Parts: sequence; structure tokens; C-alpha cells
Amino acid sequence: MKFKTPFFIGFTVISLITTIAVVYSKNHNQTLNTTSQEPAYLMEQRKNIVGLWVNEYDLKDRIEFKSNGVGSEKYDLDPPELFNYQIINTTPLCGYNTEVNELKKTSYLQITYQNNQSGTLCYDIHGLSKDILSITLVGSSPMRPNVYKKSKIVLDKSKE
Repeated sequence: MKFKTPFFIGFTVISLITTIAVVYSKNHNQTLNTTSQEPAYLMEQRKNIVGLWVNEYDLKDRIEFKSNGVGSEKYDLDPPELFNYQIINTTPLCGYNTEVNELKKTSYLQITYQNNQSGTLCYDIHGLSKDILSITLVGSSPMRPNVYKKSKIVLDKSKE
């Protein structure tokens, strides 16, 4: 049986396109969560931030993040200040045009205090792992970021 040239070229083109589509879809699923279409690194950071964090330079400064998007900030013996938070990669943020680059895994921590006196603060996340949180206030000089280490202690033992 003899193949015709147009058929062979068409079959080759379709095979090539199918191969490229399969390879792209496999690589695409590694960087995006297929159900929410958000970058996987944001999902990972949202999981890692849950817990109590103690400032590396001032042990009296503590922040606790709960999985329901609520947190509390406490300094020494002062009563805790409650806030809502989210980890995002959008711009503008707190009145500033910020960089958003998924290849660099750009992300920001936005905190809105519940008492409305402190308003909303936005932080550039320089690093967030299971053990370290490094942030600077958006719009400030990032000369020395605030660095927090995760603690085993929980400030508020009430249910989330």
C-alpha cells in the first residue's frame, strides 16, 4: 500500500500538534492548581502561613494566622489585635502599583484589622516556608525585612 504525500504531511502535522499539546498540558498542571487556576506557589504559601510566628529580632512580637483567613497580632502583654488576611499576587495593592511575576513567585500579604483603626496593611513576601516568614511593608525600603520563625505554641486555642 502506498501513502499519498498530502496524507502523510497532514498526519505528521496532527501528530506534532498533539504531542506539543500533551507536553504543554503536563507542564501547565505543574504550575497551576487545575481547580482554581491560581499558581501552585500561592496555594503552598497559604498552607504554610497557618500557625504562630515569632519575630526573630524581637521575641515579644508575635503573629498568628489561622486557616480561615483570620489572625491576631500580639506584642508582649498587650491584648491581641485581630485581623483578616489573604495572600495574593494582584496589583495595585494598598495604593501602590506592585510587581506581579508568577515566574518569580511574586506574592503579597494583605492584612485588614478588624477594629478599623489600623486599616489595611500590605506586605511584600520575600520568603515563606514552613519555618520562616520574611516580609516588608509595601512602599517602604526593603533594607531589613521583618523575619519571623514558626513556633510550636498557639496563642488562641479556640476553634477556628
